[in-house]
Amino acid sequence: MTGRHDLDAAGITDPALRAGYELCRRLNARHGKTYFLATLLLPPEKRPYVHALYGFARHADDLVDDLFPGLSPGLSPVRSPAFSPEAGRAERARRFTAWSEQFLTDLEWGATSDPVSRAVLDTIARWQIPTGYFADFVESMRMDLTVDGYSTYAELDRYMWGSAAVVGLQMLPILGRANNDVRWDVLEQHAIALGTAFQLTNFLRDVGEDLRRGRVYLPQESLDAFGVDRERLRRGRVDESIRNLLAAEIERARRLYRAADPGIELVHPSSRDCLRTARTLYSEILDAVDAKSIQASVQKAHDAGVKVEAYDRLAQGPVDAYVSFDNVKVGELQGTALLTALGSNAASKQIVMINGSPTDPNAAQFKQGAQSVLNGKVKIGKEYDTPNWDPNTANQEMAGAITALGAANINGVYSANDGMAAGISTALQAGGLHGIPLTGQDAQLDALQRIQAGNQTMTVYKPYKPEAVAAADVAVQFAQGKTPGTDLLPTTVTNGSGNTVPAKLLTPIVVDKNNMCTTVVKDGLYTAAQIGITC
Repeated sequence: MTGRHDLDAAGITDPALRAGYELCRRLNARHGKTYFLATLLLPPEKRPYVHALYGFARHADDLVDDLFPGLSPGLSPVRSPAFSPEAGRAERARRFTAWSEQFLTDLEWGATSDPVSRAVLDTIARWQIPTGYFADFVESMRMDLTVDGYSTYAELDRYMWGSAAVVGLQMLPILGRANNDVRWDVLEQHAIALGTAFQLTNFLRDVGEDLRRGRVYLPQESLDAFGVDRERLRRGRVDESIRNLLAAEIERARRLYRAADPGIELVHPSSRDCLRTARTLYSEILDAVDAKSIQASVQKAHDAGVKVEAYDRLAQGPVDAYVSFDNVKVGELQGTALLTALGSNAASKQIVMINGSPTDPNAAQFKQGAQSVLNGKVKIGKEYDTPNWDPNTANQEMAGAITALGAANINGVYSANDGMAAGISTALQAGGLHGIPLTGQDAQLDALQRIQAGNQTMTVYKPYKPEAVAAADVAVQFAQGKTPGTDLLPTTVTNGSGNTVPAKLLTPIVVDKNNMCTTVVKDGLYTAAQIGITC
């Protein structure tokens, strides 16, 4: 189907108006491929109006996101003596302010000379879309010029009202109701949820790109909960802490998708396939971090003759190679450290065991390793599997264990990672349990500081450079059409889907008070001053 056919079906005949709608359609096709694909399932007479809404949003987004605004074609910012980040920000602000003020004036008057705005104003008039939605959108886009992060989800949600929720509301009149019995206010809540879910999905997909623009859309309270800061994100290595952070935010997005789902059946039948497709395509972006969900993609690559190397986290399906740290060994090291800290009469003592997420295959291996050491050597009074590795949940689990067992009867705690150890440590302090053995993993800065202060016993450090080099060596072999030998992949693992995978499992390192200088400081992970020690 062509844009001309859609414009004819919609009854749009004015040449200038058609040109504006066609420009919006091209913007949608070029930049919003997932969204554009879904719009093809709408009746032709509805498509131009949806393209106009996308084109408007994209045009505004480009104004605030263009890293090098006003730069002459062919001239890089490195070679431009006039270019600087400050000049770029000022130019973006100038251009956006001029455009937005003109648009809001045009919106009030109902006429414009701008081709994109012309299509949008026509769409607003034809479908009687409240103009306040567009003013709210402009205000959120303006925030991108000055706001580079959000302290809480509540703050982010206020931004997403204008950047995402109102976009869903703008769409509703075009999508239509299933029948007159469907209340608009009910339908609006589903539209808000879906628009916000799409926005969160974009944030999760584009963390690296947004960082390059100086922004982080994941709430600071979430980063703090999992011991992640901007520098850690910039390193580009998805370690356990970042993975757990993303898993928690992905679950937040999935809840919004679930909240939106009933609304699909409430829109006009001719719009349902479009919504279902958009919902499916966007939500599948979230599946890539889930070992089971990614199995279909692994199978597709295998069927196409593409070699698949799993890095740091084992995926299901016909994986050709796997490079990571030995997760079972991680658990063994944690369990051994805990027994050592409990002393020679550990068998007479009682611990609480707080494991990672029950849906994470790595967590199961950490647990396996720890239990192989702890079982029969110490009494496990309470044991928990913690969804999404959430530190707040771990805090509540620890508080519950103290209530159930009594503080005097808890001699140590197994925590599968440092993020949860932070929440656990807080509960221990509140329960009057100071300085009892507590394990961790990931060598987070706050964990190292707790170790130094005597509030955590150890952490497990997994140096990323050897892992990255090992993975690169395997990738080079695949790229050359070779099969990596046992010198690169000396062992095998099974991945839960009946596949035996050649693997290299690196040995993790225990870090405690005695060896911080020769491990995390020596490797440049942190400075001694950051930890609060002298080397």
